[in-house]
Amino acid sequence: MGDHPSLNVEALLEKGRSIPAPAFIAAMFVLPLCGCPINLFLIVAGTRFGFGNGFLLTACAMVFHHLLAYRIAHARPRSWLLQRLERWGYKVPVLSRGHQVRWTALFAAIYGPPYAAKLYLLALTDIPPRVYLWVGMPVYLLFAIPSLAFGHALETESILWIMGVLIAVLVILPWIRRRFGRRESEGKGGVA
Repeated sequence: MGDHPSLNVEALLEKGRSIPAPAFIAAMFVLPLCGCPINLFLIVAGTRFGFGNGFLLTACAMVFHHLLAYRIAHARPRSWLLQRLERWGYKVPVLSRGHQVRWTALFAAIYGPPYAAKLYLLALTDIPPRVYLWVGMPVYLLFAIPSLAFGHALETESILWIMGVLIAVLVILPWIRRRFGRRESEGKGGVA
């Protein structure tokens, strides 16, 4: 076939280390808003900066992502986009004030949809910015911990980091889903 370099963990780690820190940080702040998978940045951040500094960098980047995504979603084209969605048969749900926190946490905790899509879709609703930021961002940050820890573990070659974080996540995330999901399934919550 072709002369493609083989991909291995060592080569990926070396590539992550070779990117100048300011360029990496700028890319981490901008590219996830354009749809680039954030997990790539999280793993490299854990490798490059360690778990603690990588976590701090991730928190700052996610605050920036939330603020900018909310601003973009509420810019001039918002009404045009909402009209276009309705014409295509879709409607952005209107969440009653009492259910905004619950739905924000639950939506952020859903694993699967891309990070950028979840940011923009949630921002299109009428959720106030304080709920959008202070409820959604901590949930996304919680989901970032395994990737940061994995990157850090790759750098330090410590399997205990990976095992400890995975155990913590396996306990905490189901609790969040039960806590917020139970209320919705019991009919106490919902889109109103």
